Amino acid sequence: MLRRYANITIRSQSFRRSWFTNDAGESLHSWRVLILPQIEANSFYELYDFESAWNSKTNVDLRDGTRQVDGVEPDAVSNAGRIYLPDDSPHMLETIFVAMVNGHLLEKDIWLSDVKLTGHYLPKGQPFVVLEIQYSGIHWMEPRDVSPPMQRFPDWININEVKDQIVRSIEIGAVTQMRDHDETLAYLDSLRHAEE
Repeated sequence: MLRRYANITIRSQSFRRSWFTNDAGESLHSWRVLILPQIEANSFYELYDFESAWNSKTNVDLRDGTRQVDGVEPDAVSNAGRIYLPDDSPHMLETIFVAMVNGHLLEKDIWLSDVKLTGHYLPKGQPFVVLEIQYSGIHWMEPRDVSPPMQRFPDWININEVKDQIVRSIEIGAVTQMRDHDETLAYLDSLRHAEE
């Protein structure tokens, strides 16, 4: 599943946009929502209101999987996030795939209708690292992931809090590399040492 996901993101390059914020600095949209067209969840993507936050009034029924749309199979909307969930998950809620943001991100303003958003992007050449973890506590639509202890992401999960839950990881860059639990921990340790 993780390799399939990597192939999707490599083709789409959408993963380079990690998330969007508004003028107040509030996080609005996750990379997991941005790549929905590549996982063939177009019905959900077309219904999602990008001018509002992921948990706004206009998106809350999508978030909760309760929106009913004439002419669209209910499962096409309510199961859009299924790719991010464990196979035994009883409902769409908590993702097992989180990005690890480490280092500097670029910012670029974009306009959606009359709303200015700031896109936060990975610099070219910086790999995108996705961790598969057992329990994230993060809704799959939520624009929150994991990071090393950094002032910039105070509400994000500290990578040290989920190390024991890591199943595997994939680094998507010039070369795609899958790592098992122990290899992922060694890789994360090497990143920490590189920063010192």
